[in-house]
Amino acid sequence: KTKSAKAKLLSFSGMNENKKLPGQRLPLHFN
Repeated sequence: KTKSAKAKLLSFSGMNENKKLPGQRLPLHFN
């Protein structure tokens, strides 16, 4: 579960990076 939590954190910070991009595109799995 620790690895899974780390993966979630990494993908979450990845989403935050995406939010900085023009158009505010979100990953499909976020919907």
